[in-house]
Amino acid sequence: MYEVKKVQLEKQIIFMPEWLFENLIQELTENALQFSLPNNSVTINGFQENNWYIIRVLDSGSGMTASETDSITPFNKHRQDRQCEPGFGLGLAIVKEITELYSGTFSIESEINNFTSVQVSFPLKFN
Repeated sequence: MYEVKKVQLEKQIIFMPEWLFENLIQELTENALQFSLPNNSVTINGFQENNWYIIRVLDSGSGMTASETDSITPFNKHRQDRQCEPGFGLGLAIVKEITELYSGTFSIESEINNFTSVQVSFPLKFN
């Protein structure tokens, strides 16, 4: 059984269609849960920092190498042992594309067999 242990999202207006934002959050969450071990935690935080809204998803799962985090592309599952994982390898590639489409930034920090932290940041527009 997998479950998200902590979700903390600060309310903020992001200039993106709601359905697309929901898809982005779903892809981030599903990816974190898919690569976490049972009974390990997934934490989701959303907060404002300066003129950016930042969403950070942290899992304590299988992790990735530096070369894997540098090459997030569609259909790229990286290590052979991941070939048995369900899906097509689109999750983080979709998140990256959506983020960049809306002038955001996408970054990953990871350590094999320890954790992965995915962060997306979107500029806040003030009138």
